[in-house]
Amino acid sequence: AARAAYEALSPQLKKRVSNLDVLVAAEEALAQAKQEAADKEIADKAAAAAVDALIDAIGTVTLDSLDAIVAAEEAYNNLTEDQKDLVENHLILTDARAAYDTLKAAADKEAADKAAAKIVEDQIAALPAVGELTLTDKDTVKAAREAYTNLTDDQKQYVNNLSVLIAAEAEIDRLQEAADKETFDREKAAVVDALIQ
Repeated sequence: AARAAYEALSPQLKKRVSNLDVLVAAEEALAQAKQEAADKEIADKAAAAAVDALIDAIGTVTLDSLDAIVAAEEAYNNLTEDQKDLVENHLILTDARAAYDTLKAAADKEAADKAAAKIVEDQIAALPAVGELTLTDKDTVKAAREAYTNLTDDQKQYVNNLSVLIAAEAEIDRLQEAADKETFDREKAAVVDALIQ
């Protein structure tokens, strides 16, 4: 408005304006501010586009995606608030982090389940072979069963030698039955012996 008013003056009136230098300085400052704003907008858009590219690079989330997710998160966190507002894929990044965390938790649980199952598998594997079992092994077989029973259902699915435990339990039951019958028979014979005397 000030420039238009100045330009509307006649050449003689223009000579009477004593503070034209103030108008020129204000115009230069305004032009510089507009240029700085334009430069900032270009830089902000470029920074946001770089983060969008990092987010796009994540792709389908797998357990191998952590480095890409962290790189995108760090780049996003380093942006200014104005730049963050220009990132188009931020929701994809938060979804990728959630998906990774879910996959990682499942993988960690699976690893823990397998480790727990391995301990029980090793305990079962350490049992004597069915043909070598004696009643002195009864507590060892019972301990293996208790260890298996204490596993969660998810952990039990990783125990691959349960049939060995079942066979050992059956053999211990057979041995116990035979021992009980022998004890009964001995006691019966002892009663008859006592009657005969």
